[in-house]
Amino acid sequence: MATWTLQEAVNAVRRRVNDWIDTTALTTDPPSHLSRLEPAVPRSGKIDAVNKFFTITHYPVLSKVVGGAETIVTAQDDKGNLFPIDVAGTDYVKGVLKLQTAPDPSTSAIILATYFSMFYQDGRYIDWINRALNWAGFPEVALLTDKVAIPDGMKRALVEFAASQAFLANSQQSADFFNFSVGGKTEDMEDVAKNWREEAASSNKLALQMRNDFYNPRQGRALAPAMAISVPSDQPPWTPTR
Repeated sequence: MATWTLQEAVNAVRRRVNDWIDTTALTTDPPSHLSRLEPAVPRSGKIDAVNKFFTITHYPVLSKVVGGAETIVTAQDDKGNLFPIDVAGTDYVKGVLKLQTAPDPSTSAIILATYFSMFYQDGRYIDWINRALNWAGFPEVALLTDKVAIPDGMKRALVEFAASQAFLANSQQSADFFNFSVGGKTEDMEDVAKNWREEAASSNKLALQMRNDFYNPRQGRALAPAMAISVPSDQPPWTPTR
């Protein structure tokens, strides 16, 4: 069986769907995860020397706190004056930054934020990994330190199936964005959502092929869970002898 932890499985799926950020080197793929000097909008009201809360466009936001200070998310005004982030008051999940001091409109016309965002939080990936485990006939996991009880040869199939779920979620989000946004478009409204659906179908097909390829050989059948597994055969699904 695999020696994967759930955290390692989550990281593997993140890499597969390009939702991975190295917090040490701060490298990311795709580059769109980096928002540099993006205007941050007051959550309510305006810059008035009182308002400390500012919203950003993309979230959840990656955070790295060292010695009580945020080291990844930065905020500055149009003149380059820095505004340290209030870590305790910032909602990284919903993209609401709290500054330690309120900008004064007499000196700051706009607040600009630099940050890394992710598609989804770990919780979504855990759900998709558990769906993949159910699909493959293995027990679910809950804690990031838990071991994922799946044969090594099934790791890639699990990653592909979980990735297909993430791609489907991207498709739905893209469709919602185009349905509810306004203004001119440079592409057909359905193209982005359609592309994500095609990615999902491709990953799902590959996952099924990998699962079947693993269970077809004699050594793979010996590791099959005690349940019917769909295999490319003229025979009906079988249950291996335990």
